[in-house]
This record gives sequence, structure tokens and C-alpha cells, in this order.
Amino acid sequence: MAFTLSNPNLVIKIEPQDLEVKSLVYLKTGEELIKDPYTGLPLLHLFQVNPEEEGIVPRKIALKETRIYSGLEGGGRFYISWEALDSNYSSLNLIGNIEGAIDVIRPRLLWQLTIRNNTSQKIWLQVLFPQISGLGLGMPKEEFLALPHHAGDLTRNPIQEYTSLRYQSFGRAATKKEGNIYVREINYCGLASMNWMDYHRRDLGIYFGCHDPNFGLTGLRSYSCMVNYPSMGLGFRRFPVLNEEEEWVSPPFILEIHEGDWHSGARIYREWATQFINPPCNPKDLAEQYALHPRYDFFREGKVLHSFSDIPALYERGKEWGIKHFFIAGWNHGGFDAQYPDYHPAMELGSPLELERGCRYINADGGMVTFYINARLFDTGLPSYKEKGYNWAIKRPGGDVYIEQYDTPSLFAVMCPASEGWQGWLKDLAIWMVKAYGARGIYFDQLGSAEPFPCYHSLSISDHHPHHPEDYNRGYLKLLKETLEAIRKENPKAFLMIENCGDIYGQYVWGSLTWNGVLYDEHYSIYRYTFPEHSLVMMVHPKRLSEVEGDEKLRRDLFYQHIEQALLLGAVFWIAPDRRFGPGDEQMLLHANQMLKLRASIAREIARCHYVDQDGILSKGEIAVSHWIGKDDPRFHLICIGNHKGKGGEVEIEAFQVDSLWARGLGGELIQVPWKYTDRGIKLLIPPEFPALVIGIEGS
Repeated sequence: MAFTLSNPNLVIKIEPQDLEVKSLVYLKTGEELIKDPYTGLPLLHLFQVNPEEEGIVPRKIALKETRIYSGLEGGGRFYISWEALDSNYSSLNLIGNIEGAIDVIRPRLLWQLTIRNNTSQKIWLQVLFPQISGLGLGMPKEEFLALPHHAGDLTRNPIQEYTSLRYQSFGRAATKKEGNIYVREINYCGLASMNWMDYHRRDLGIYFGCHDPNFGLTGLRSYSCMVNYPSMGLGFRRFPVLNEEEEWVSPPFILEIHEGDWHSGARIYREWATQFINPPCNPKDLAEQYALHPRYDFFREGKVLHSFSDIPALYERGKEWGIKHFFIAGWNHGGFDAQYPDYHPAMELGSPLELERGCRYINADGGMVTFYINARLFDTGLPSYKEKGYNWAIKRPGGDVYIEQYDTPSLFAVMCPASEGWQGWLKDLAIWMVKAYGARGIYFDQLGSAEPFPCYHSLSISDHHPHHPEDYNRGYLKLLKETLEAIRKENPKAFLMIENCGDIYGQYVWGSLTWNGVLYDEHYSIYRYTFPEHSLVMMVHPKRLSEVEGDEKLRRDLFYQHIEQALLLGAVFWIAPDRRFGPGDEQMLLHANQMLKLRASIAREIARCHYVDQDGILSKGEIAVSHWIGKDDPRFHLICIGNHKGKGGEVEIEAFQVDSLWARGLGGELIQVPWKYTDRGIKLLIPPEFPALVIGIEGS
């Protein structure tokens, strides 16, 4: 018999015997949001990890009995108790409760799971909870899933798209077919930058978030359910460990129905997250940074392309474009993507003093240098791997390590961020680069980008870094915090950068180098809107032809699209003027130079504003628009316009009194833009000949 919870906005019905949500009705519209109540995907799946078997999928534990033992019909809270059967590994005696609570007013449900281990042994589990399936919003082709894959994916018609070959082929963020259900799972914090998802149409959505103040490793799971009726599912994975007679209580999981699209979900998550995540504290001059000059072409694939003595000349090339932030990678033994973490200057490139002289040249000119360090990988071919690397590595049950390979012959073991030995090695490297070479920035590659894994090191024979399997995120948090403190003792203006982004990591870094899968629904506004105080660095150079399957038109279209997106997001441009632009790219190179000058001309305004995406934009036609509001003076508005397709049009903004208005176009030159008052606000008239412009408005 189904059990019902309700408030003035929401009614939910749960069937305790099969642990499925059978009905979810939003009373304001009267809509039933469960379109298929019989997907066979329950609220809870339990799996036990076997400490003696290597490389196997954890075995599912059957639930012997479920029953509601407390709760008032139509009231605000219920409990479902359960017991677990033997998992074939050992005699199990697990009992637990699923708790559900509905908010007094808001259309919000809180879910929480309790598990008690009544056995005489330690137990490692994986828990899929809560899983809500059979969802639908009645407009499949106009429905979207906002997922925090890196800086954000926004997938139209996810129920259909997740079944496509495109998504089944998407590397580490792919969907996997499990019977009639297609599952996409990304782990937080790294591959997933935040701990929430939002399934929505334009006017109505479903937010689902894990509100864990301890920031443990979490799998975000989204499902395309092709069972009785095409529908959507959302859920989470956790990795609890229970000692004898110990009880584990999950973090709270929040499901909330909201009006509007994913922006409403972002505000729900931010409202919670900012209670625990501090804003970054960086030197003031970094707020006005607008470009970074990356050099990965020193030593790679066994070839020396530049030496340390070339650093001054390379720096001057970027300086011709106004870029004084020099980023150096491939400087280490073996070159780029080889012999990590042996971060000593490669002899092939020159002496350590030549490297120091190059950095000193940049610093003396008022520039800054950031050094690349990979925060994830240890080359298994190094003699020190057996002594150090294996002990620091993430372990599967049984002691196997994760091996990864990139574009070089090197095979790398994935290191565990919770290993104190690995943390200490990376921190000392960063301190050394600041002290010895005058580095101001340290870039930890892969830290916010690569897939996080649970580590079962404490199950292996040698226990060199005992910790909880969920400590991946907490390990990197400790590394970032302690490294930043240490390098600022050497240089108070020092800073950290990471690859891609993570909400908890952002409080300790200046810039997050943001990228995503080409042609995979990337939508960086999701992260930027949720955490506008976190600076994004965006690659704006053209793609290699190999990255777009030889399609030159697509390569050009993506270039104009990406550099426009970087402007709208107020991102720092990641660009080397003499790389990635070849014969025939003269027009793109000119456009890049003009866009960079425009970005430089508004650096001070970007620094004084926060990003609100399209809040306050009433209409925009086919023009790309972003809206910024002054942090200290909300009467100041910045409107960034992207019109690279040359269609022009009108942009209407919510009403306020205009005291003054200015506009800058390509090259940063002041231009005139017609505007007028309307019944709803003000209307900007964007001529088609302006491919990009920024408008500043002082209002009252």
C-alpha cells in the first residue's frame, strides 16, 4: 500500500514494498511528474565491496524486508525500515531506515539513509540512494538536463539523447546501457564540479542535490529509462564504511520542484553551499587579469621545440598582444606527459639557472609566471614508482591501481589525493618553484577535471595511507589549502590554478582552466552562474583539425563561438598568438586580437561586477547576451553582446532609469549604440555589423 506525504504545493506517494516513488504531483499546476511508476528502479540499492577479490563489480545485497513503522498519513515525515540478506561474502546483519520529510510550505523533500552494521566485522559498501525514476515533464523535445560535468552540460531531450551513440561513446562521461535503462554517472568533485542536477523545461523543473557539508566523494547518476514509457531518473552513489556495531547516516539529499529553468536549481544549491564554501581570497590585481599565454611547446613527445633561453623571446610575443602572464608546461624531465612527478628541469632544455633567468626576465618586466604540475599521475616507469608511487596510489579492492595513458607511451598510476605522502610531494614542489624560479602561479593539472575514484588502500596488505574511501575530495582540499598558505609565505601574491573547476576547490584557487567535450552540450554558464566569484580561464584558440574530424568549417565556427562565449562569461582568455593559427587563419587571428583588446578594455568593469547570466534580460532574439551587476553598486549594469553570426537585433532589459550609457566594440573602441525606453524597460538596438560589444549602464 502506497504511503502519502503532502503539503500545500506537493503530494508524493511511495510504495514501501518495492521502494519506488509512484506519484509526484505539483499541486500548483496539477501535473503528475511520475510518468512511469514501474521502472523497477528502487529508492535504494546496496552493494558490498569484497576485500579479497580484485577488479570485480561490488555484489548487490538483497533487502529481506521493508516496512513503514512510523509516519502520519498526509503528514510531513515517514520512515521505512529494512533488513539485508547475506551477500555471499559473509554473514551479514545490516538494518537501516529510509527517512523522508516534506517541507511545511516549499515543494521540497529531504531524503536520508541510516545503516547499522550488527555484524562482528568491518564492512565496505556502495549505496545507490536516493533514486527517483519515471520522471517526465510532458514536453520531451523541450526538456533539458543541467548536469555539472566540468563547468556544465545542458542537454536537450536527455531521455532520447542519453540513448544515442554520441553519448554512449563519450569517454569517461559516457552513458552505459543496463537493460532498458541508460545510466550516466560522474563523480564529485572533479568530473562533476558541483553536487546537484536539474531536470527542467522552460517554466518548471526538478532540482536534486546532495547537501553534504563534509564534501565526500559522490556519484551523480542520471538515467534514461526506456521501460514502459520513456522517462528520466536521477540518483546518487555513496561509499560508506561501517565498523562493527557502527551506524552510518547519509548526508541529506534534497529534491525540490521549482518554477523556471536550471537557474532556479542553481540558486537552491548556492543558498546551501555558500554556508560551507568560502569565497576565494586572491590578490586584487588578479581580478583584472584578462589573458594568459600558455606554452606547452618546450619539450614533448621526445622533441625539443624551445629551450629555456627562448623564454624572454616567447614572452615578448605574447606581450605584443598585451599578455604578460606566461604559463610554462613541458619543462620537466621527459617533457610534457612523461616521467611525472619528476619535476626537475629537463637537461635538454638548459640548466636550472637558465630557467630561473627566463622567469626573472618576465618578473622584472612586471609580468608573472605560472608553472604546470600534474596533480594526479605517477609514471610507472620511474625507479621511484615501486617505493613511492604504488604506496601513494588509489587502490581498487585487492590492491590493483588505476592505470591511465594519454598521448605518450608513458603509463601512469593514479595517485590518491588523501595520501599524505603525495600531498607533501606536490606541496614541496610548489614551494620550490616559487622559491627557486620566482613562480607566482602554480597550476595543478587534472585536479578539477579527471575522474575521482574511491580508494580502498586500507584493504590492501601494506597500509601506507589509511583513510575513508570517500576522502578523494577532502585530500585535494587539504592539498590546496596548505599549498596556498605555504607559497604565500614565500610570495604574498602567489596563487593557484587548476584544470577545470570544483565548487569546494574554488575557494583556494584564482583560475579554473575550463574545457569540455567538443560537441557535447557544454554550457559553462551553469557553473559561472552558481559561483560567479570563481574565475574561469577559457581556451579560445582554434581547435586542431583532428579534434573536429577534419571539418574546417566546424573548426572555424567553434572558434568564433568559443571566443564569444569567453567574452560573455568574463573569462580570462587562454591563447598563444603564434600557436594553433596557421595559413588561411588570418581573419581568425585578427578577430582574436580584436576580441582580446575588447576584453582588456572592460577588465576593470568585469572585476567590479558579478555575473547574473540572463537575469533581467526580457528579450534578445538570436543575439547572445550576458548581464553583469555591480558588486558594490547595483545601479551599474554591464551587458555583453555576442553577434558573431552578424544578424543584429534588439535586446530588452528590465526597467531602470539610465543616467549614462557607453559601449565598446571590437578592439575596445568606444562606439555609439542606439537605445530607447519601452513600457517594460530599455531596448538596445544592435546593428548587424557589430560582431561583439559591451555596454555599460549607470542607472538609478
